[in-house]
Amino acid sequence: GMADLLTSASRDLSPREGERTPMIYVSTGAWNVVPALRDFLVRLGYPTGAFLMTDFGPSNTGWFRSGVEHKRRELRRLARELPHVKWLLVGDDGQHDPEIYAEFAREYPDHVAGIAIRSLSQFEQFMAHGTFESFVPEAARLVPEGIPVWMGGDGGQLREAMAGFLRSPA
Repeated sequence: GMADLLTSASRDLSPREGERTPMIYVSTGAWNVVPALRDFLVRLGYPTGAFLMTDFGPSNTGWFRSGVEHKRRELRRLARELPHVKWLLVGDDGQHDPEIYAEFAREYPDHVAGIAIRSLSQFEQFMAHGTFESFVPEAARLVPEGIPVWMGGDGGQLREAMAGFLRSPA
């Protein structure tokens, strides 16, 4: 259901009827996987968009790069370079998206239209980080008042929760 949610958001949040809002995928994945990832997303019906990926491998500070820092840095860069854009931040609770998005919303409240978080199943949680518990379950409470936060187990549930925000019905 996430492909349907993002397609609806792209269409419904566009200021002009019949156009689509651009999609930007910020991922901790490496740049060299973009062709395969793009093909995968197209096959599943996700809207096309730009990719902000990370470099893989050692850096001058360690053997592995920080995915959390990559996402924080890219969101801040988007806020600086596109100061008139309000972002719908969509992620999951398998790693640090709720924490990163809440932090961004506190730093740039005028740049956040809302936050949608897909809640992973216990199996997905285990595959994401080796435990059955959600990372950062309290982060949604740290979002400034007035910025909506939606949670759901899949894109359909999120779309239902966002019914008043999106124009098209779930």
